[in-house]
Amino acid sequence: MFPDRLQSAAPRVAEVPFDSNRKRMTTVHRLAADGAATDALHAFKGTGHVAFVKGAVDGLLALSTHVWAAERPEPLTDALRVKIRETNDGLAQAGMRVLAVAFRPLAAVLPVADAADLERDLTFLGLVGLMDPPRAAVKPAVATCKTAGIRTMMITGDHPLTALAIAHD
Repeated sequence: MFPDRLQSAAPRVAEVPFDSNRKRMTTVHRLAADGAATDALHAFKGTGHVAFVKGAVDGLLALSTHVWAAERPEPLTDALRVKIRETNDGLAQAGMRVLAVAFRPLAAVLPVADAADLERDLTFLGLVGLMDPPRAAVKPAVATCKTAGIRTMMITGDHPLTALAIAHD
């Protein structure tokens, strides 16, 4: 679906900004009453609104009760949680920054001041792996520091496996 069609089919009406303590961001979208929801949004027809949440994998897994599978929500079992975490670890070991994505259909817009009420009973959609390689100047700078006897340290909010993969590069 093209961005302009998506924006008209589901305009953003509220947002809970990213917060480093919560490690997630939520947007709430009103679904067009004229049926413009198209195939990409068919699962939300009749709900009025939908909240989409993106953020740290463990945080979204803790808030999710279902997983989107075969075009419908299914209970999120412990076995699926393990599989999702293993996939997350694999992406992180490949040096990717990983975000989880989930949603919650809403009958009406809930107050964004109450993020805890908005970000519950989520349906887990999946993982997104983002490649963000270090800048070209990093490797020579680290080598120069090492030659000068300076011990370098990486400070990051990334998954430990992502940080390790980046450090090995």
